[in-house]
Amino acid sequence: MMEISKPANPLIALLPITLPFPFLMWYLPELSPLEAAFCVYTFAVSYAFVKSLSTKNHSVVDEMWSILPIYYVYIFTARMNNIRSYIMLSLVTMWSLRLSYNFYRKGGYRGLEDHRWKVLRETIPNPILWQLFNFFFICATQNALLFFICLPAYYAPKGPLNAIDIVAAVLFLGFLLLETIADNQQWNFQKEKQRLISEKKPLPEEFNKGFLYTGLFKYSRHPNFCGEISIWWIFYLFAQSFNLSILGPISLTLLFQGSSNFTEKISASKYPEYKVYQKITSKIIPWFSQKWPQ
Repeated sequence: MMEISKPANPLIALLPITLPFPFLMWYLPELSPLEAAFCVYTFAVSYAFVKSLSTKNHSVVDEMWSILPIYYVYIFTARMNNIRSYIMLSLVTMWSLRLSYNFYRKGGYRGLEDHRWKVLRETIPNPILWQLFNFFFICATQNALLFFICLPAYYAPKGPLNAIDIVAAVLFLGFLLLETIADNQQWNFQKEKQRLISEKKPLPEEFNKGFLYTGLFKYSRHPNFCGEISIWWIFYLFAQSFNLSILGPISLTLLFQGSSNFTEKISASKYPEYKVYQKITSKIIPWFSQKWPQ
């Protein structure tokens, strides 16, 4: 988890990401949606790789993660001009604002690097191999994932709204609320724990283990991951057909499985009781947990 620090002005960090917008507005009528989206993808990969080389910070894609989907969904829905396109763009915008704020309040726009990249970098000591991993996975693959999770907007039908649209919109908002509550619980826990430690005060019982295991985290070790994965599976429903865009939620699910495994390996090495937590609590899908052993 990224350390909690003083938030920075996100406009400074996000300014380069807005550069393609005037280009898109000028050339969008002359480009197909896929061509325009590919231009954004190419810029994002190039920008992330060059900035990671110059700053030695490999969390650049994190800065763009909540912003780029708005570009893609706007591009894919611009020609639809119907209520379905407005709903899809509005839902993704709400998702973007929520995630951007959560990233911002943790100091994510200050150039801080996710601690997991440092741990992973130690397992790939060869600098050439690391930069190959940086380009092909961190920059190219993660940006491709963002492209594919938005692709249902390209395949969405142009006809009137139907029951699938209504169900998808309601479920999207429901899981967005789940993710918001989970992130707030984690934020409040980490902030209070750091306050107690900095003031050298004794830690109450719920902080002794070092990690959050109450609230939504009593039923899932990663309820926020559950919300995020579910959101993009639900977004796929708007396509209302089996198509290439299913690669988005599939890839995201696999990414979060690998990410959670890696994160939990780090947590288990830091907190002795985390392995017990793993045994008694569901990993991602919320479920009834077992009691802590006495």
